[in-house]
Amino acid sequence: MADKGNYDWTEFYKHFADGLLHFKNNREDLVEKIVRSYDEAGINLPRLTADGKTPKDIDPFSVMALFNRANTPQVRKKIIHALSGAFGTNVDEPTSFDGIPVLNSINALFYDIEKHTQEDLDTLWELFESAISYEGTGSIDDRRRLIEFYDKAVNQRKVKWNLTMGLFWIRPNRYISLDGRNRWFFETKKIVPSKFGTAIGGEDYLRFCDLLLDGIRTGGMEYGSLPDISYDAYITSETVNEQIRSEKVAETGVLGDGGVRVTHYWIYSPGYGSLKWEEFYKEGIMAISREELGDLREYGSRSDMREAFMEARDDGRSYKMASLETWQFVHEIQLGDVIFAKYGTDAVIGKGIVESDYIYDPNRSDGYVNIRKVRWTNNGLRPHPGKAITKVLTDVTAYTGYVEKLNALYDKTDDYEEEEKVVGCEEYSRSDFLNDVFMDEEMYDDLVDRLRMKKNIILQGPPGVGKTYAAKRLACSFMGEIDPNRIMTVQFHQSYGYEDFIMGYRPTSEGYEIKDGPFYSFCKKAEADEDNDYFFIIDEINRGNISKIFGELFMLIESDKRKVSIRLMYKDELFSIPKNLYIIGTMNTADRSLAMIDYALRRRFSFFTLEPALTQQGFIEYCESKKSKELNKLVETVRSLNAAIESDPSLGRGYCIGHSYLMVSGPVDQKTLRSMVVHDLIPLLEEYWFDEPTKIREWEDRLLRSVE
Repeated sequence: MADKGNYDWTEFYKHFADGLLHFKNNREDLVEKIVRSYDEAGINLPRLTADGKTPKDIDPFSVMALFNRANTPQVRKKIIHALSGAFGTNVDEPTSFDGIPVLNSINALFYDIEKHTQEDLDTLWELFESAISYEGTGSIDDRRRLIEFYDKAVNQRKVKWNLTMGLFWIRPNRYISLDGRNRWFFETKKIVPSKFGTAIGGEDYLRFCDLLLDGIRTGGMEYGSLPDISYDAYITSETVNEQIRSEKVAETGVLGDGGVRVTHYWIYSPGYGSLKWEEFYKEGIMAISREELGDLREYGSRSDMREAFMEARDDGRSYKMASLETWQFVHEIQLGDVIFAKYGTDAVIGKGIVESDYIYDPNRSDGYVNIRKVRWTNNGLRPHPGKAITKVLTDVTAYTGYVEKLNALYDKTDDYEEEEKVVGCEEYSRSDFLNDVFMDEEMYDDLVDRLRMKKNIILQGPPGVGKTYAAKRLACSFMGEIDPNRIMTVQFHQSYGYEDFIMGYRPTSEGYEIKDGPFYSFCKKAEADEDNDYFFIIDEINRGNISKIFGELFMLIESDKRKVSIRLMYKDELFSIPKNLYIIGTMNTADRSLAMIDYALRRRFSFFTLEPALTQQGFIEYCESKKSKELNKLVETVRSLNAAIESDPSLGRGYCIGHSYLMVSGPVDQKTLRSMVVHDLIPLLEEYWFDEPTKIREWEDRLLRSVE
């Protein structure tokens, strides 16, 4: 039976696997070769350890996965070429990858990056060796040994069905991959009796492979090889996907004359809080992250996507909605559809028209690798009619009245003031924080380490250094994603008390009843979700009477007192602060109305000072991007002003002017800068030097001259 595809890759994969086996007892040299190969190829090596450092050990299946993850064919060929040279694989490099299943690009390892053991890696090496040996000998002893190590490895974290994929890579004419697409194919087409539940054991797996090989040898199947079956599974799933897309029109949209699909309307969130909105608007795209899933076209069904989510994130969630949104983004949005970008549940911020099919771009540095081009026709904040749904992507075509209201938002001529977009996106990393906040890497790492150990930190600094801005983004980078449900912010003031913060009696129509405060409620929420971190941000923490506000709970915020219980004042209940709750406070060092922070607060918090970033590289790049000589002169003047403030005995560095006073979201012109000086900077100086009018006039003149 003739093969349906080009499987010239099989010989290379077999010979490369044979070469890897020589490093079973020399794994440090193996890692060195891999690192050197990537350096010479000019490609970033995927993260192989939790701390990002080069490992001393690795398993052979994870090495094979380096060129069998969801990258473009060009990138895969580049990696193969580099590794082939380093390992001396004297076989022609592949020209095609027909029939090869791949792992998602982030979770493309056969071990848990944080929790694996030496035994885990050793087991995978033993399985690798026994699989190659059994393919060559077919002996009963080798089969037993293969089953033994298969059964041991399949239960290791991050392995499961992937194990069959790895075996297929190293001996593609002996072992079949039972990845999600192939399992669907076998169950749907009933080529052989098959019904898959959880990952099968070694004996059942080999029997299944034997059954397929017998069918191929006897001519009972229409396939010439196992790769041929895998490739047909891919072709079939793509055909079915196209049919599903066509059938979906009949389910969710009305057909116009001649069976033409009418325009669909979608509500879309460019990240929670629309952090990416301005960037996407300028680029003319809409995008979602899901970086760990790789190329989303590789999944044959929504259930495959859901399974990939659950495997990649391994946090016990169902991912029903996430898989639906992701499937719709790839397969159901069509050219000409209308996208309404939303901000939270209360506002719409833009409207556009889809101009491309799905695009996978693994080279994007921000993680938003799944893209569609959109011609954004409108950019402006509008009040949403009612409350918007909280999903990332929703088809609202069927709700004609709702669609009319959305369209009407941008048909009006009213002027709406653009508001600053607050942080929000599905994934948020260390690099995202360093891009958003003017802070060097060393300070950020120190900040995260102290937060992890102490659990309570205070960001202090003069006005305008972005303390609250940094606090929210610090929480998000710590979580690795922006989840508004796991962040709460309150602001302290002089009249704020225990009853406002923890709990207390509040008037009702029938008298008084006990109402829970935000801190109590948030602690309960964190306690019920102990696998995730929660962040309580207290703005202007030094404005409140800490002992009065926290009451008997003040002791419990200490890192070593978490889970210690105290009986509450207003409830006969033992209460503790969960260990997955972190507290970030902010404090303005230029607030004269406040007394010194008491020792009890200082002992329970680590303090980090944020200073004006006027000399930070990020701020310098911001100024360069504005291309304004007047802005550059104003920045220089403010630097001089800060030097004067710092040397003033009555003020000091805690009163310096922060960089945010000099930042604007739109174009910079003379009028904008003059308004900044007159309405922001001069009033601040009048407060600082209220008893020195001559000094105020001097700096007022200098500031105004700098923007002329």
